Amino acid sequence: MTEGPSLQEASPAETRQMRRFMAVFLLAMVAALGLARVYIGIAPMGFLESGYGGWVARQSILRACDLGDVAVFGDSRAEASVIPAMLPVKAANISFGATSPMETYFFVREAMRCPHPPSRVLLVFGSVDFANVSDYLWRNAARYGYIGYRDLREISAVAASLGDKSVENMDTGDGLGGVARDALYALGFPSVYFNSLLHGEVFRRYAINRVHFDEVAAGRGFEAHATPAGSDMIGDDAKQDRFDVLPVQDAFFRRTLELLAAHGTRVEYLNVPITASTSSHIADRYLSGWRAYVASYEAQFPNFRQLGTLPTAWPDHWFNDRHHLGPAGAKAFSAKLAKCLMPEAARQPCDLTANRE
Repeated sequence: MTEGPSLQEASPAETRQMRRFMAVFLLAMVAALGLARVYIGIAPMGFLESGYGGWVARQSILRACDLGDVAVFGDSRAEASVIPAMLPVKAANISFGATSPMETYFFVREAMRCPHPPSRVLLVFGSVDFANVSDYLWRNAARYGYIGYRDLREISAVAASLGDKSVENMDTGDGLGGVARDALYALGFPSVYFNSLLHGEVFRRYAINRVHFDEVAAGRGFEAHATPAGSDMIGDDAKQDRFDVLPVQDAFFRRTLELLAAHGTRVEYLNVPITASTSSHIADRYLSGWRAYVASYEAQFPNFRQLGTLPTAWPDHWFNDRHHLGPAGAKAFSAKLAKCLMPEAARQPCDLTANRE
């Protein structure tokens, strides 16, 4: 079998030809990556997942400092439960799916930099939000351009200082970790978006994301959640034996409370409803730990209190799935919450229990 000449055996003309080929190939690769990066930067609404429109809508409200007097920060349970238009003052729901106290610190920090920050902040976290680090820190918050490289490195540094390996050990499914992962996600390296580009067929998702953006913007951050097929009604709170808090989550929750205390902002830990099925399966030791944790911060920060009982259990039929209230449930809950936010209710117990039917 005859083989072609190696680089050492090739004639000068063949060597130059091979080098030109490699140079052209590398330039083409760089150009392709460059074009992809440009497209990713200018048209993310065209290919990112349907949740992206909601993220951009809330980012727009926050970055425009259009928060009003009351701002709600929390996870997807908050975004599906609190309807700002039903509250007695101008409000905004700056809650994002799969976020935790860790990411929320950076959102609150941005709000406090506004010329007229909200005078009242509601923090909404499920108990499990304190117990883990989600890969959505990178897949959503960083990839959607909301958490930057410095923020990611700050999170890693805080975790390392506490001996907390949860951030370092998180598997984002792409083989990345540490500084490289933070840099590639924050810089929007094309490979990070490849799956979205493929499934979004480059630009097919624009119309869907635009509708989503308009709906969430009109609702000032509120977002109804669809009903997944075959969803049960026992949430993650009922699947734990005891209430655990990751050191890094606790550190950023404390930072948030310290920041708000420094601004003289009134802060409440809002307990959005959980399903009755979940409540009936929660271990007593778990509940005791959760309640003690919130109470410990009430004792440390005079401007912080719990709003409503912990947990607030509502009948399952108010929910679209095991975690999120349906539209009717959100309206009923927001009507209850509105009464708790009235000036005359300042020193009254907040009743967030479900109405009897």
